[in-house]
Amino acid sequence: MSGAALTLPEELLLLALDPVRGKPYCRGRFLEYGIAGAALAELELQGWIAEERGRVVVVKPLDPPDPLLAVFLRSLPPAGKGRSGSGVPARRWVRRSARQAEGLYLDALVERGVLRRETRRSGGHGRLRWRNTAATPSRGPRRYGPAHASRTHP
Repeated sequence: MSGAALTLPEELLLLALDPVRGKPYCRGRFLEYGIAGAALAELELQGWIAEERGRVVVVKPLDPPDPLLAVFLRSLPPAGKGRSGSGVPARRWVRRSARQAEGLYLDALVERGVLRRETRRSGGHGRLRWRNTAATPSRGPRRYGPAHASRTHP
């Protein structure tokens, strides 16, 4: 597994996968929208885009070092090139990019060795599952961060 830090979309994807079943805890479309939104948030955190009146505006048109973030940055219109001035509505971009975002991030995590792709045959149909290669499934409580660490679990 690569030592590179995980981006927000990668972290969201890993948190959303049930380690026992290898499937997302939530419905697929919700996860796709979340990952696309997380990609926008990561681009904004790194200073590549900004939000202006609900529209996503590119502030640094050069490609970011992360190749997936570069793909998504290139999918945004350059500053001043949108239909009604600058940027694209965030909601429209998330809807349009959601399916692609999930697929690209799943593939990237498999390539980095963080996830393993499994296909299971059931009733003549193949079912994809994703297994985290770094962690063993635990039936204990999940802890997501410092806010959750202080809670007591039965």
